[in-house]
Order: sequence, then C-alpha cells, then structure tokens
Amino acid sequence: MPEQKLNKAKGKKKQTADPCAICFEEFGLDEQVRITPCKHKFHSECIMEWIKWKLPKPDCPNCRQEFSK
Repeated sequence: MPEQKLNKAKGKKKQTADPCAICFEEFGLDEQVRITPCKHKFHSECIMEWIKWKLPKPDCPNCRQEFSK
C-alpha cells in the first residue's frame, strides 16, 4: 500500500474534506497517509493498526474490499 504526504492544494487549507474513516479526524497538511488498492485514504498509523486487527483477511474500512497479499 503506497504511502504519501498530503500537500497543500492551491487556494485550499486541506487537500481533502473527507476525514479518516477509522479515527474520524481530518487529514493535516504534510501528514503521511496510505492509499488502499480501492483508492481510499487513511492515516498511515490508523490503517496499519486496522490491518493487524483484521488479519488474516484485512479489508478496507470504507468498502470492505479485501486487500490482496
């Protein structure tokens, strides 16, 4: 799962209005996020804990698509 840093979008304070679906907190600028294969974004720490909790078959907290190995 790729990790990326959110950057300030031109004229906007935040890159996305959608909060992390795990902790319900908004993404801060320059914050590390992970993007799932189904294209949902989560705080890196949140999704890694979710995956550990959901083993052996982790899935997306938003759409429940299973993550492939």
